[in-house]
Amino acid sequence: YSDELVVWCSALRGYSKGDGGRGRGMALQAYEGGSYTFDRIGRGSTHVPNWSYSVIGTTQPEKLSELVAKQADDGLLQRFMIVDITTRPPLPDHDRPADPRIERQYEETIRNVWNTKPGESGTIVTLSPEAQADMRAFSDFVNRTVAGGGLPSMLIGHLSKWEGLWPRLVLVYHCCGCALAGKHPGTTPVSARTTGRVTRFMKEFLLPQSLRFYGGLAGAGDSVYGIAQKVASMILSERSARVTSRELHRSVNAWRVTSEQNRRGAIQLLKECGWIIASESGRMGGQSAWIVAPQVHVMFAERAQQERKRRAEARDG
Repeated sequence: YSDELVVWCSALRGYSKGDGGRGRGMALQAYEGGSYTFDRIGRGSTHVPNWSYSVIGTTQPEKLSELVAKQADDGLLQRFMIVDITTRPPLPDHDRPADPRIERQYEETIRNVWNTKPGESGTIVTLSPEAQADMRAFSDFVNRTVAGGGLPSMLIGHLSKWEGLWPRLVLVYHCCGCALAGKHPGTTPVSARTTGRVTRFMKEFLLPQSLRFYGGLAGAGDSVYGIAQKVASMILSERSARVTSRELHRSVNAWRVTSEQNRRGAIQLLKECGWIIASESGRMGGQSAWIVAPQVHVMFAERAQQERKRRAEARDG
């Protein structure tokens, strides 16, 4: 147990007095599971049938950024699901009593998941045909996003692990659902409802979090992420229902000076994140145009107001 996550990470680095150290190697291997044997001089060997564990922790963003700058980029950080809670909505101005029914349901679910055991010959959890289609679609989404180019290298490393993270989360969701229904996870295939929930969680919640965190570490204004961020700022400040390539050339300097490949990557990234819902190539006087998702202006209304204020101050200053 450590007071902060960075203490745990720092301890791994100094475990064997090397850069990265054996401790980091052990932590990296634990992510995949499988057997592991510890050889200790004078203390013999210890064999662990399944070397795996979970890590949860909190720290300040600036401390985590400092740690990243000092550590080797070996993929340890990219194995985490990083969530920024500094932008959470304000707390309600009234107390709401706890719902005993929900508390009881939560406790029963955790207890039932804990007590779930494999069958006598082991248990294989299968996907329904619809869930298999969801898995292929999610894999295509990850490959498109990674292959688009221009993203920070650490973000690419993180997203590259999503094809393995998706089935892990699907299994967790499936086990929780079966625990609620009083079923063994191996007795029913994973439904498309379950895989759909996991896909929405990863694309609509985890992806924006990852883009914000790794984009901040990269700090590259001319990367695909940086260009997409500036296009998004323009969309918010101008309340755009659609944007055209001419408007982007006029209003976004990063768009104007970058390559066509980076432009395509930025538009693709905005599509994957749900900011752009359709293309209208050639429909606006021969120029490219894209329709903006209406919910963007609802979800980011406060951010839009801040962006308009910032731009007004820049013009007046």
